[in-house]
Amino acid sequence: MVYIGPGQASNEAAILQNCIGSMRYIEFMDGLGEVIDLREVDKSKVFVGGLDANEGHGDYAYLWQDDVMQVIFHIATLMPNHEKDPQCNKKKLHIGNDFVCMVYNNSGQRYEMGTLKGQFIYVCVIIVPLDQGSNKVWIECRKELDPLLGHFREPKIVSDRNLSTMVRQLALHCNLASHIHHSMANKGAGTGPYASNWLERLRAIRRLKQKLI
Repeated sequence: MVYIGPGQASNEAAILQNCIGSMRYIEFMDGLGEVIDLREVDKSKVFVGGLDANEGHGDYAYLWQDDVMQVIFHIATLMPNHEKDPQCNKKKLHIGNDFVCMVYNNSGQRYEMGTLKGQFIYVCVIIVPLDQGSNKVWIECRKELDPLLGHFREPKIVSDRNLSTMVRQLALHCNLASHIHHSMANKGAGTGPYASNWLERLRAIRRLKQKLI
């Protein structure tokens, strides 16, 4: 997730360099999940999405989980800037490799998908804060995902109170659609589309078994 301030809508480096955002942005983040300390979290029980405080990825992250799923949010404003990394490649390492990027656009300008470059960004969930505690939310996606996600392109008006829940669920649906597309486009016949991490692990075990046999 990234925050876009005034005059930054077309400047990738400036967007990634943001370490703070507006109060409404902070409230939106707080609704996404719980804050975890990356130095103290038990990584055998919590999925941290490759984040490591010792590698300069920041000390904290937001985690959401239910009975069957854990989601870590790669949030640029929680990751520190480094003097020797003015293009913020450490941040792009994570954000650019996500299938879905949430964009909190407080710039007053249109954000064009592709401004943040990454190999795997299939979908951008765009949030534009409006007056009276409301927000405009919609998605931009690669054309190959239009059959799965095109109906989400129509903007919705969502209150601050419901924004975090709505955007999180939208991002989860878009992520699943992206995984399905990616799996069908890049795997051999007979493997089937992506359904869950558990099923992918089972398929990997079966492929290893066949290879060893």
